[in-house]
Amino acid sequence: MLTPNDPVFNYYNSTGTLYILTAKYSSIFLLSIVAFLFNSFMAYTTWKNKCFHHRCNIYIGLSSFFKLPIHFGMSYKFFILLFGINFISLRTCYFIQVFPMTSVALANQIQFYIGVDRLLSVAFPIWYKVNDHYKSMIVIFILIMIYSARTFWNQLIMAISFSDRPTMCDTLSMVQPEIKEETLITSNIYNLLTIACYITIWILMAIRKEQSSINKRLMKSLTAIILINLFGYFNVSSYIFYFSISIDWTHKLFIGRIKFVWTYKAISLGRHISVSILGWPLLLGWPFIPVYCYLHYSYIYSGYKHFL
Repeated sequence: MLTPNDPVFNYYNSTGTLYILTAKYSSIFLLSIVAFLFNSFMAYTTWKNKCFHHRCNIYIGLSSFFKLPIHFGMSYKFFILLFGINFISLRTCYFIQVFPMTSVALANQIQFYIGVDRLLSVAFPIWYKVNDHYKSMIVIFILIMIYSARTFWNQLIMAISFSDRPTMCDTLSMVQPEIKEETLITSNIYNLLTIACYITIWILMAIRKEQSSINKRLMKSLTAIILINLFGYFNVSSYIFYFSISIDWTHKLFIGRIKFVWTYKAISLGRHISVSILGWPLLLGWPFIPVYCYLHYSYIYSGYKHFL
């Protein structure tokens, strides 16, 4: 948590344009362009081809559609830095990021329920085709709206209670310390549930011993999804533990940022692979990721070396 009296805030607020940080967020901006194009393509294709008779297609199309605003949210920091502004108030950041963050909460929930929908179709195929009549879909959308409303409410309370708190206004700035633990624990629960869904599907597919090429590819995809989500789960768990112990605050700031980056890379990768073709934006964006990581750690190291 930064305040105007913190040395971190005073140091970075008075340095003017941070070129390393600007370059780092320019790489995020380029990745966002690629992801925006492909998510737009998925949403458009779903609508154009009227793929509404399969629930999974509806989920994938909606997930792509609700992801579109977050690509703008990830780009705002780059344009803010171009004007030499390193920090803005949480209240201002809230108005900038509230729509992208609420939208991505909807998208992330939909991605989780893609796994639930697939599990229902594999575990109860006859009921799913004959008796469900989209009942499960109605329940899923109610649960999605409840969780997204909770996310929106938490961020609103933060913006009201700590309106003048300085932030960098990236996509994680709305996850303030007061709600960070709840956010991370909730993410961990959904990671575990996602892992449980795909492991169950994997077991059911293995028991049936169907050897078609489609099922073999599905088994490989499920294995990749499980492993990547496990990585995200253990990384989030270590992050929760790390912030629960008493360590000097500046260590938490800089080392915590390093852990945060790998956690969200793992979760993001798992979610992209879980909707198959949506993994292509990430694959095409791989050339930018080493650049992003180098710039990110260069920025972190410069602050770490200055304060510790």
